[in-house]
Amino acid sequence: NINTSLTLEKMTVNKSAGNLLTVSSGDTITVTSDLTLTDGLLNGPGVVKVQGNITQASTMDGGTGVVDFDAAGAQTWTINGGDGPELRLDSAADASDTLVMNAAGSIYGLDLT
Repeated sequence: NINTSLTLEKMTVNKSAGNLLTVSSGDTITVTSDLTLTDGLLNGPGVVKVQGNITQASTMDGGTGVVDFDAAGAQTWTINGGDGPELRLDSAADASDTLVMNAAGSIYGLDLT
């Protein structure tokens, strides 16, 4: 468990299939560079704020967690298959963000505010 917030330069979710990483309610992980979603589940209801890009592998299992693009500039989520967590777009800066689908894949949900 983290004390409400945790800041990391890079983060990789790589749990064996069906295993999960949970970000608890009220907790936020801020990733100042890139997030790699390789395998396992990323569950919430806490939030992972990403200031770099996101890459999702075909082996990612999904999850109910929330990923928030959190930089002023353009960011990209590249989906190479698999299932990802929810994406939240909640600021004017998110207008320049991109989802790239290189293979059949999905995200848990999309929250536009």
